[in-house]
Amino acid sequence: MIFRLLNNSLIVGKIDYIIMFLIVILLAALPFASTNEIGILAGVCFLMFAVKLLFKKDRKWTFSRFDRPIFIYIAIAGLSVALSPLFLPSLKGYLKLLTYFCLYLTFFNVLEGSRKRTYILLGVVALSAFIESIIAVYQNFVG
Repeated sequence: MIFRLLNNSLIVGKIDYIIMFLIVILLAALPFASTNEIGILAGVCFLMFAVKLLFKKDRKWTFSRFDRPIFIYIAIAGLSVALSPLFLPSLKGYLKLLTYFCLYLTFFNVLEGSRKRTYILLGVVALSAFIESIIAVYQNFVG
């Protein structure tokens, strides 16, 4: 009953657009936001991706041939953290690694089979880099 209600909800119906919007905000904020803000945005993006996987009927998860080495690397890094004498610093680094991995999964899912989305995200990256370079040139001349 609740899964049927969630499948018919507006948020789950438009989840692809929500994820794309969050990724655009994330990419636009990369040069200007703090690490904590980027981590929060990345977490929200992955949370929406997880909601999409759980509640959207027509979505099947597929693995590419590049995913297996990445999963093995994540497992080896987790084993390294578990056996590390400096547990807390290595756990902090591992959580950052998991954040990047979650972003990889989200980006891969969003960009899979869609050239239009790829061009939009490349445009956002280019615009963000352009704005940052204008600010750098301004600071070079003004101080």
